[in-house]
Amino acid sequence: MLDNNELQVGESIAKALQDGAVKRTDLWIQSKLWNIFHEPKRVRGALLEVLQRLRLSHLDLFLIHWPVSFPFESSSNFYPKSPNGQFLVEKRDLCETWKALEDMVDEGLATNIGVCNFLPRELDQILKSARVCCYFVMVSCVDMFLRQVAPLVNQFEVHPYLPQDELLACCQLHGVQVQAYSPLGSPSLGRGPVLLQDTVVSAIASRRNMTPAQVLLKFALQRNTQPLVKSETPSRIRENWLAQELPSLPEEDIVELRAISSRYRYVSPLWRTWEA
Repeated sequence: MLDNNELQVGESIAKALQDGAVKRTDLWIQSKLWNIFHEPKRVRGALLEVLQRLRLSHLDLFLIHWPVSFPFESSSNFYPKSPNGQFLVEKRDLCETWKALEDMVDEGLATNIGVCNFLPRELDQILKSARVCCYFVMVSCVDMFLRQVAPLVNQFEVHPYLPQDELLACCQLHGVQVQAYSPLGSPSLGRGPVLLQDTVVSAIASRRNMTPAQVLLKFALQRNTQPLVKSETPSRIRENWLAQELPSLPEEDIVELRAISSRYRYVSPLWRTWEA
């Protein structure tokens, strides 16, 4: 509930379901486990609180927000700090937290589970410990299906200023889907270079009759990532949505975007180190 919006989202979902505007199966709803809840015994309670706020019986996807654990002081102290203002980080086995998420799948509280901001070495830890569950479903008395409780998703920052080639390759090798946040460079943060005004992006937008945002979204989609965008402006929401219907960028444009040499990470909290 770090964005303080789950109650409002829950109210909107409940109204839409009650009015018959959508069915639950029409929606994909995901949330995250915050750093203070990594201790296995706290995972279930944290998820149940999310579900209560969202007025749901289950999530479609539940993610470990960061591969960084904070000590639990209270359920409302999301950022415990020392007297000198330093973030308190504790050493914890990520695999133990992951096992607790697997239990949430077994209980039916989450259909899928995944991670966020995991580097290749951290993702490898989870992949090596992920439990394989066999569910034998007979179809015409012949077919059998194998279900693996492994990370469905790794969500992390990806855009031309932070292409993340190694991490993308690692995810693709292991069949982990990538959700790309800040695909437009997080202009709402108001810091760093403005990716939407990059000269290469602007030039491609001009010659392809697209907006810069649509160019960046097509770039993300053509790299087989799922771009996550947010806006409160109806015209921009429509602009972003229409990007998926536009023609693919030619290879020459992709080459230009990949050749951008500027590097910047928009989401870089002080508690996280990024060296691979």
